[in-house]
Amino acid sequence: MKKHITLFLVFVMMFSIVTSTTYVTASAKAKVQLSKTSITLIVGKTKKLTLKNAKRKVKWSSSKSSVAKVSSNGKVTAKKAGTAKIIAKCSGKKYTCKVKVYKKFKLLKSSLKLVVGKTKYLDYKGGYGDIKWKSSNKKIATVDYNGEIETVKVGSCTISATRNGVTKKCKLIVYPNFKNLFNMYCDSEWATVSSNGSYLYLDENPYDIEEGNDYYYSYTYVTEVCNAIKKIHKELGVPDSVFEQMDYTNWVMGRQTVYYKDKGFYIAWTYHPDYGLEVQYYLY
Repeated sequence: MKKHITLFLVFVMMFSIVTSTTYVTASAKAKVQLSKTSITLIVGKTKKLTLKNAKRKVKWSSSKSSVAKVSSNGKVTAKKAGTAKIIAKCSGKKYTCKVKVYKKFKLLKSSLKLVVGKTKYLDYKGGYGDIKWKSSNKKIATVDYNGEIETVKVGSCTISATRNGVTKKCKLIVYPNFKNLFNMYCDSEWATVSSNGSYLYLDENPYDIEEGNDYYYSYTYVTEVCNAIKKIHKELGVPDSVFEQMDYTNWVMGRQTVYYKDKGFYIAWTYHPDYGLEVQYYLY
């Protein structure tokens, strides 16, 4: 019995010695290394580096502090776009982390005007990685994953882009294509469209024939012009009340104007008992 106990105690002691030796050996072989060997930062952002398993004081330095500087405790601060190396010295050895610094992400336009039916890429710079694009109103304009805007109809919306946690916005105004409206609804002698598409002009009496001349009186155009105005207003999203205003306007009231800044145009009209109704659509 005593022999068995003695053997057991010897076994326990040997196991303890082996275990202790293994632990000391493992600890002694713990590798000294940086927490990161490469990092990417945006100007103004910071990142803390550590030298793992270092037993002595660590001395930190930057190969280019104008791009990325490092504090005495390993905190890296991005200063400007470029590349640099952060170096940690300990026990006569050097450990290096590569740093890539990018400019802050931004859109090159904070506001934009496009004619309905047109497309355009929204330019940007800075940041890195994927960008998430979004339109606040897809009925006005859509934007794809490359930042290409496609206008749908007259109106305004906001195009936003998010990169590296930063969101930038561009206010978009989609204004009318007067040339298209002219071709669709009023390609006639009582209508005129400018060569650059900046205005559309409708006139119930384009030849200014006075009412007293029954033979030449040109109010045969009245119905055509009124129908065209209604169709144009529907395309532009103009309420019916504006047409009603036109209908009740008399010559004493002078020039009437309604502005649609969020759609990039305004409407002006006058009425004369001899010369009828004249309506102008202008871009801002």
